[in-house]
Amino acid sequence: MTLLSVQNLTTHLFTDAGVVRAVEGVSFSLERGESLGIVGESGCGKSMTALSLMRLVPDPPGKIVDGRILFQLTSTGGPVDLLLLADEQMRKVRGKRIAMVFQEPMTSLNPVYTIGDQIGEAIKLHEGGSKKQIRERVVEMLAHVGIPSSVKRANDYPHQLSGGMRQRVMIAMALSCRPDILLADEPTTALDVTIQAQILDLLRRLQAELGMSLVLVTHDLGVVAEMAHRVIVMYAGKIVEQGTVDQIFKDPRHPYTQGLLRAIPPLSKLPAGTRFATIPGSVPDLARLPRGCSFADRCPKVQPRCRLEEVPDDPCNVGRLVRCFYADKN
Repeated sequence: MTLLSVQNLTTHLFTDAGVVRAVEGVSFSLERGESLGIVGESGCGKSMTALSLMRLVPDPPGKIVDGRILFQLTSTGGPVDLLLLADEQMRKVRGKRIAMVFQEPMTSLNPVYTIGDQIGEAIKLHEGGSKKQIRERVVEMLAHVGIPSSVKRANDYPHQLSGGMRQRVMIAMALSCRPDILLADEPTTALDVTIQAQILDLLRRLQAELGMSLVLVTHDLGVVAEMAHRVIVMYAGKIVEQGTVDQIFKDPRHPYTQGLLRAIPPLSKLPAGTRFATIPGSVPDLARLPRGCSFADRCPKVQPRCRLEEVPDDPCNVGRLVRCFYADKN
């Protein structure tokens, strides 16, 4: 069952330097219980896509200027366009039906309130209950995400917790109302490898227990390979390739996706002096995007038409979205 259908989502930032095309014509769907990975370099539009889904784009300077976000609010009837909901209606969806784990838990948590109060506020807002009932639910959620001594920890402030514990608190807060969709924006950034593995295992376990859908926003392809069913590769605000995990990792077609995969450090020891593969150049200025393909200046396959023509979704007829004129060439 399709839970979420995003159609031509377009989000711009109106700045003194010009119109920044942060998200440009993004379309995808999400099935119930599915894990979807969104990958790309910093500045490619991943996080802005997630914020747009939650209608949390800061205004000004940002604005969703086009598109539809169709969400199956009820088990009966058709989907509802979240972009057409009044602010009050959207607040009932946000946190209750679609929740988000933000990139920096230390800046997302309020330093002057205990973690128990902050999780309890979300429960009170969406589900209500007595103080005792809310407190019991808070303790239950903290234990559910693997925080020991949860009764005591509920009285702690964010600065008293480690980075991994703060990330677990953010997950507990996001899942406190049992949402249908969890958006996780770089959930393992700035955590050491051991804690990263624990957080990913936690997300996998909770997804299975709650039957929720997961949208994982990350630059880490290893995380995507482990967690996702399908993958979206973004570059300069657009989706340049989309497919299953096997398609993306075993048969990447877009030069950008191929470059990302080549840049993954190998597990084996390399000979002395060996240089890691990189993608030359940097993401173009989103306020001054070039004509044609935005990846042209960095692409090893670039041809004159790449700089002149807008690239359609699947010009080589490979059977899935690969926005490249030469996706059928190795």
